[in-house]
Amino acid sequence: MFVTCIALCELVWALSRIHRLPRDQVSESLQRIVESRLILVEQPSAVLRALRSFESGPADFADYLIGEISLAAGCDDVVTFDRKLGGAEGFTLLG
Repeated sequence: MFVTCIALCELVWALSRIHRLPRDQVSESLQRIVESRLILVEQPSAVLRALRSFESGPADFADYLIGEISLAAGCDDVVTFDRKLGGAEGFTLLG
């Protein structure tokens, strides 16, 4: 089974917003998916790095994953309007 980054972002949204699971439980669930031998996750290293930031930071998982994918593609900085990312390494806040 192959799981895309977009599907993981949707899963985090559903677990957080619909099922109201705390960040640590959401993170643990994604960690298990990435570590599963039955599931191939798109960009697993970026997903794991994004999970670490998600566990300790104020922004959404998708934001941190966008940052990690951008860094892996050679970008030095990600521009964002999300105030939760103000001051986060690798992000520049606009506005």
